[in-house]
Amino acid sequence: MPDSFNSLPLRHTADLIKALRNGQEVALVDLREEADFASGHPLFAVNLPLSKLEIEVLDRIPSRTTPITLYDNGQRYNLRTDARLTDVAYQRLKALGYVDVALLAGDLDGWQEAGGEVFIGINVPNKAFKAWSQYRGQYPSAGELFDSKSLNHATTLAQRAGVQNIDLPQLIQWQADSQRTLYLFDVRTLEEYQAGHLPGARHVTGEQLLQQTEHYASVRGARIVLLDDNGQRANIVAAWLAQQNWRVFVLGFDAKNANAVSELFTATGNGSVTSAPVPAIESIDGERLEQWLAEGNTGIIDLTLSANFRNRRIPSAVFTARSQLPQALAQQPAHKRWVVTCGSGFLARYAVTEVAELTGAPAYLLDGGTLKWIAEDRPLEHGDSPYLNNPRDKYLQPEENADAGHEAKRGITAWEDGLVAQLERDNTHGFHQLAVDEV
Repeated sequence: MPDSFNSLPLRHTADLIKALRNGQEVALVDLREEADFASGHPLFAVNLPLSKLEIEVLDRIPSRTTPITLYDNGQRYNLRTDARLTDVAYQRLKALGYVDVALLAGDLDGWQEAGGEVFIGINVPNKAFKAWSQYRGQYPSAGELFDSKSLNHATTLAQRAGVQNIDLPQLIQWQADSQRTLYLFDVRTLEEYQAGHLPGARHVTGEQLLQQTEHYASVRGARIVLLDDNGQRANIVAAWLAQQNWRVFVLGFDAKNANAVSELFTATGNGSVTSAPVPAIESIDGERLEQWLAEGNTGIIDLTLSANFRNRRIPSAVFTARSQLPQALAQQPAHKRWVVTCGSGFLARYAVTEVAELTGAPAYLLDGGTLKWIAEDRPLEHGDSPYLNNPRDKYLQPEENADAGHEAKRGITAWEDGLVAQLERDNTHGFHQLAVDEV
């Protein structure tokens, strides 16, 4: 273990569990790729891979004062220097202005040794709430409620779950509070959001938010404010999140005031993504890359998803997750230059400087990424590749695996049954459920 790890601040499992049970803000960040995260993690850990840290963290953990705790289950970023994912992430987060960053004492083993539960899979909090609710009574689907219930019913449901309405002045006051994390989500369809939305609101449909809450709201204990155009969908989603012990509010809607906020939907389009500043880099176009490839001695690093790489890629490209760049490059021959790409080129922008530093050779961004290369009808490769042996960027859930047999399906059932017992041992969830006749 490198000396840098020993010098970084630590946060202990007991303190995290106490904070979770007290409803304090907790951002427990697993830096591994999704498949490794799915192999086991604390209930409210969020998967924020080192590969995507700069393009996701500012939206997912928006307050620079949030206590952030990192772990990586011992994974190394650079085998030569023995640097871990946590070492690299700590430095990147501090550079972005986060003031309270620590490592999980003892890492994931330390969590378990201190009595913390480890849950398998992804989107576990939602699935655990479903299993817990079914065990105790009833779990209607949000889709059924969206389709069949009125605004009055949605408002009543939310109120019984403990959801409060807030007005715009309250929202503005909370947005100015740098000591608390606030999420503002518009839960309508993308088409509705694009046509007009409240400035500063991020888009996520109600169904997406219920399925992947921790992906969008990565700070447990934060405030979540929801809105739509008449309050029905926002109140329904808020009711279910409140039962999962989120501090959730609905902006401006009740049965008597159904149009007040929609008049403020003055922004249009897809909204903006807040990402870290990009280092100064040089880009090249597809024509230049094609010339270099014909001349030889040019390497290509592709940081896209493994499924995209298998489907179509630039000839001779090397696939890797960005968090594994040092290992991937160490296995490649020396080249005169390197070109970095991904689907759109967005993620690749952050890796160009890394590639240059690791190889000692000039590195360039492919302008527009592989998608622009494809649109220009340039040469492609397809199918399997030696770089796709056991990729870790995506977890294939058992129910998504067409080859899963009866044993696998029985395993899913046993896992769901076991969630309830794990929740009881873990005792950090704070779930509560409305009576069946209240739903």
